Amino acid sequence: MDQKTSLTEKWWKWLVKQFTYRGLSQKELEEVPLEKLLKLFPARARRSLTRGINDGKRKLIAEIKATKAGKLKTVINTHLRDLLVLPYMVGVTVNVFSGKEFVPVTITTEMVGHYLGEYVITNKRLVCTIKVRNMPQRYYAFQNFDATKHVRAAIREKTISHKHAREIATAVKGLSLEKARDYLIDVTNFKRSIPFGRYKNQVGHRSDPGTMSGRYPQKAATEILKLLDNLESNAEYKGMDLDRLKIINATVHKGRLLKRNTPRAMGRSTAKNDAMTHVEIVAQEA
Repeated sequence: MDQKTSLTEKWWKWLVKQFTYRGLSQKELEEVPLEKLLKLFPARARRSLTRGINDGKRKLIAEIKATKAGKLKTVINTHLRDLLVLPYMVGVTVNVFSGKEFVPVTITTEMVGHYLGEYVITNKRLVCTIKVRNMPQRYYAFQNFDATKHVRAAIREKTISHKHAREIATAVKGLSLEKARDYLIDVTNFKRSIPFGRYKNQVGHRSDPGTMSGRYPQKAATEILKLLDNLESNAEYKGMDLDRLKIINATVHKGRLLKRNTPRAMGRSTAKNDAMTHVEIVAQEA
């Protein structure tokens, strides 16, 4: 039995590794006098102890001893982060100030020879969080949409003139898909103009038949041509007859406002805002 118990003790010691400081256990460290303990410490800790202890550290050490003896039951709060941990302090919990709050630190055997401040970090890791925004849910202005009869397409947040897009939408409404495409191609080639019905005091007259005030909005016409191509692709996917498609609704909305400014002299600036535009087109087989 003695041999078995000795073997189990050896195996247990081999499995459970006990901490030792310079080959000495905790009990042996507590029995070592301060003069010999200084020789075991590194140079910085040795120099800190040989220079003496101020009144604040002396008072804190007395509180730690009283707490370990069971005489003091109140919580120990301290700002002395540079107090060196000695063997007789093991087992005591001290609240160390981190610069913002008191953080409880339970002194263990592994902390012997280190400073209290090493276990209370004064800064926190800054984690940059990225807010994931949900994509905006878009709706169409056209009511009573029937997926079996209608086909629709839209462009969102385009940097085109809202006024030009509105006049183009008014001009192509009621036309077939092919006629609307031919019309806008002629607009981009300066062969036909888009009649302006609103805000046309400074708009010149054109020679097109049936057109008074009008212009050739190339940029807006190019974007709406792409929209007509998308509308045709959607209709083809649904199996509709492309020759019979007729535009029954064309709606234009203002989107976000991009705010910018142009720097001027004497520290001034002039607003240079740019409004985005949404365009929706709905077609139906005639």
